[in-house]
Amino acid sequence: MELPFIQSTILVLVGAGAGLATSVLGIGGGIVIVPSLLAVLPLLRVPDQFTPEMALATSLAVSVVTAIMSAYSHWRLGNLKKPFAPEKLGLMVCAGAGAAFGAVSMIKAPPALAALVIVAAQCFLCWSMLRRGHRKAKRAPVEPGASPDFNARALGPRLYFSVVGLLTAIGAGGSLIVPYLSVKGVEHREAVGLAGWLGLLIGLSALVVYATKPVAGVAWTLGAVHLPAALLVAMGSVLGVRHGAVLASRVNQDLLRKALALFLIASSGRILFHLAT
Repeated sequence: MELPFIQSTILVLVGAGAGLATSVLGIGGGIVIVPSLLAVLPLLRVPDQFTPEMALATSLAVSVVTAIMSAYSHWRLGNLKKPFAPEKLGLMVCAGAGAAFGAVSMIKAPPALAALVIVAAQCFLCWSMLRRGHRKAKRAPVEPGASPDFNARALGPRLYFSVVGLLTAIGAGGSLIVPYLSVKGVEHREAVGLAGWLGLLIGLSALVVYATKPVAGVAWTLGAVHLPAALLVAMGSVLGVRHGAVLASRVNQDLLRKALALFLIASSGRILFHLAT
């Protein structure tokens, strides 16, 4: 399948932006990739009724690559400590189980519901990011293992990350990991590293479900995953993640958060306009 140059370039740039957002701010790349795919996939002759679902599935495929690169980069920089510790593996299993359940639920839902869920999540995330920009940290950041408010073995965090996995499988939860860890007193860079590690099993669990559902009439797909789009976005995300992990401690994150909030507002407006027409 030969993709037009302009669309191919856009997909690579989208991936680079998502990779940077993932490794710098720790927000799920899906909030950048999914709305972009909703705009680009129709140009690649994907029928409108399949566009929301394929955007989610393709984004999840890319998230697996992004999570691997982000976790590895932050591990090398010392931001992800003891990734195979039992408590962290327990969080991964809970998040992965939630993602698998969320993917199954989304497949059974009407396609328009996926777009509405995306809009609701984007509006909430936009509000959250702007709100966080006006709040000051009340406690000194600490490592995950040293935080008195974050016990990875406790039931609360495991239930929370199960819900995050579920929401991520429907395009909404990837940005809820780092803010939660920050509230619990985890240092930002370590929170981003842990988010990448958890995102690996979240993406894989949901991807298995989406990859088993065939989409009729669309070439070069694996289930609901649009393979050419996934490859191009993944190429860009690898580049973005490699530089983003290094920039995590240097970039003005308040400015990036505000820019991303504006992007979410514009994206939500476009999706609602698309549904209305």
